[in-house]
Order: sequence, then C-alpha cells, then structure tokens
Amino acid sequence: MTGSLGDDLSAHEATTLAQALVALRMVEADARCQESQLHALAELAEWLLVPPEAVAQLRCIDDATVMGSQVEYLERIFRTTSGG
Repeated sequence: MTGSLGDDLSAHEATTLAQALVALRMVEADARCQESQLHALAELAEWLLVPPEAVAQLRCIDDATVMGSQVEYLERIFRTTSGG
C-alpha cells in the first residue's frame, strides 16, 4: 500500500479484514500473535470506519487473559468503532 489505508481499502474490504483479524485473535494461543492482531485492528479502526459489529466478538475475551498492551489495543478498538 502506498498511501493511507483509507486510500487503499474500500469500506467492505476494511470490514472483511477486521472480521478476519478478529477471528484469528479469537483462536490464537500465542500472546505475541494476539498482540499483533489487536495492534493491526486498532490501526485499521483508526484509519477506516470499522463497524462495531465487525469487532463485537472481541468483547467475549476473558479480561483475565488480556495482558500488557493488548488492554490498550482493545480500548482503542472499542473507542474508535463505537464513534467516541
């Protein structure tokens, strides 16, 4: 990609990518991979309009299993996808 994500992905593509990253995060066992997936989602949500329903499954993650920067990424994802 050359420009910002907003220049390169349609709304449909952004939603599809977000849903794929969420699905991967929900089954990922490796904490570093989990963090990377959430980081990518947080960045995607900041650049493009990602509908709340695309990331809703993340709310099912047990808070006791979320460590380090994953907490921040989840907060950013929920804040940016809820519109405030």
